[in-house]
Amino acid sequence: MEKVYFCVQRIRAAGNVARTRPDGKIKDGEIKTACQETCPTDAIVFGDLNDKDSVVAKLSKKSGRTHC
Repeated sequence: MEKVYFCVQRIRAAGNVARTRPDGKIKDGEIKTACQETCPTDAIVFGDLNDKDSVVAKLSKKSGRTHC
């Protein structure tokens, strides 16, 4: 695992926007990490594995891999 830069600010900004909503939740796909933006093949997915309806959770289930 490597230290990434700029993503903490992206996550916090999305959290600040989410706090203004009645449910207070960050929507799936609302955060796009720096590495996601630069990946030409869309091989990097970021999201909430605990949200069974999120793209990342569905991909994780489909792959059959376990994640930490």
